Amino acid sequence: MIRIVTVALMALVFMAPTSKAATINIKYLDGTSQKIKLNEPPSQISQINISNDGFSASREGVIRVVAGSYGLNCGTSHGNKTEHLAQQCNGKKRCEYKINYQVIGDPAVGCGKEYVAEWQCGDGELKSTKANAEAGFGSVITLSCQ
Repeated sequence: MIRIVTVALMALVFMAPTSKAATINIKYLDGTSQKIKLNEPPSQISQINISNDGFSASREGVIRVVAGSYGLNCGTSHGNKTEHLAQQCNGKKRCEYKINYQVIGDPAVGCGKEYVAEWQCGDGELKSTKANAEAGFGSVITLSCQ
């Protein structure tokens, strides 16, 4: 049972979409609880160890979004749509992301924008994929660590 709780905790921490330090709330089987304040944002956690049980969990094999850029070909800034991509894909092994300008906005009106996603899995190697111009009209890109 402890491993199941631990895996759930790990998934919540790894998938947390915030770039700010956070607090982990742990609830035990006996009903007691504990709060642990993180010094860094959850996105910076690479591994969780529980010392008395030998359990270890790491980010290896899951997506960690580095940047989501919409309209670089139109002069927009690198990483201008990172937060939304990270909210949708961080912590997953595979993520199909639909690019919709009505959701993420239009940073360069009148220009056919490309969308570039960059991510890492666990090995640190930077991966990327691109949707061609007019990507915001429902193009789907796939990020994968499988």
